[in-house]
Amino acid sequence: MRCGADRRLLLVQPCHTSVVRAVAAGFQVWSVQDPALCAPHCLAETERLSQALLLTDTGDPATLAALLGRTARRHGIAQALHLGDRRRRAAAFAAADAAGPSTTSPQSVRRIRDRTAMRRLLNEDGRSVVRAREACSVAKVPGLVRALGLPLVVKRTDATGGHHVTRIGCPGDLAAWTARREADAAPGPYLVEEYLAGPVFGVHTLTVDGAHHVLALTARHPAGGPVTELYPAPLDTHVRSELRAAARALLDLADYRSGPAYTRLVLTERGARVVAAEASFVCREPQVPRVGGGFDPDLWLFRALAQEQPVTSGTRTVSLRDRSAAP
Repeated sequence: MRCGADRRLLLVQPCHTSVVRAVAAGFQVWSVQDPALCAPHCLAETERLSQALLLTDTGDPATLAALLGRTARRHGIAQALHLGDRRRRAAAFAAADAAGPSTTSPQSVRRIRDRTAMRRLLNEDGRSVVRAREACSVAKVPGLVRALGLPLVVKRTDATGGHHVTRIGCPGDLAAWTARREADAAPGPYLVEEYLAGPVFGVHTLTVDGAHHVLALTARHPAGGPVTELYPAPLDTHVRSELRAAARALLDLADYRSGPAYTRLVLTERGARVVAAEASFVCREPQVPRVGGGFDPDLWLFRALAQEQPVTSGTRTVSLRDRSAAP
C-alpha cells in the first residue's frame, strides 16, 4: 500500500487507544482481537471504535489467515498491522502474508528479530560488524567462549519468538549458565558474541513502500528495574546520522517493506553497532505513559501512514517492560 493511498486498516491485537489514534488520523479500522488476551473493557472500547471487531485465536496462523483474507477481500483493505503480543507476531505476519493484506514477509521479520539471523545478516554484509560465533548446542558454547574471550553475551531466540540474553563476565558465569541450560534442555542455536560497551540508543522507524522514516531516537538507561528510555536522545548531528544509517541498513538488508520497527544500538569506540531489533514499536505496553512530552509512537505511526508529518516536542522518560541488562 502506498502511504496515504488507502484509509482502511486491519489491526491485529490493537489496544483500544491505538484504535483511537488510527480513527483520529482518518482511518477506518477493522480490529482482530483474541478474547483470551484482551480485557473486557478493552474489547468493548475496540468494538465501539472499529468498523467491526473480529474475534479469533491470533496464535493459530491458519485460522488467522482465513479471517484476514476474508475481511480484506470483503472490505477492500490493503494493509494489516500487528500491534500486540510480540510472541504471536510471527504467526500474524505469516497469516497476513498468506492472506494478502501485507507487504511485509515473515522472512524479513525473522531476519530482524531473530538475534542469530540478524547478526549473520549484518556480519556477512560487513555492516555493524560484531565478533560472533554460532553454537548448535549448549556443549559447543564453552569452546566459543574461550575463542572469543570474556566478557561476552550469549543469546537465543526460542520457537515462540522470546529472547534469552545472558552476559558472561567470568568463568563462574559460564558454569552457571551451562548448568541452567542443561537443566532446562533448551535447544539451540545459540549466538555467542562480544559484549559491547557504550551508551545504548533506540531508533524508532516506520517503513512505507520500502522507505524507512525515522520517527524518534531514544537514549536507553537501565535503572535497577524496568529499563527507561529518554526521548528525545541528547545527541549531536553526527551521532544521530550514524544511528539512523545503521538502523536503516539493517531494515534494507532484511528487505523490510512495510511497518513499524525498533532498532537498539550501542555506540562503541568503533561506531554504532546494532544489537537487537523488533518489527514493532517497543514502547507500547499498556502501563507505559503514551502521551506527554510528545512521546506517542502510535500517533506517529498513523499520522505517517496518513502522510502527515508527526509533531514531536519536549522531553519524556518512559519505562519499558524489557528488563534485559545486556544490550
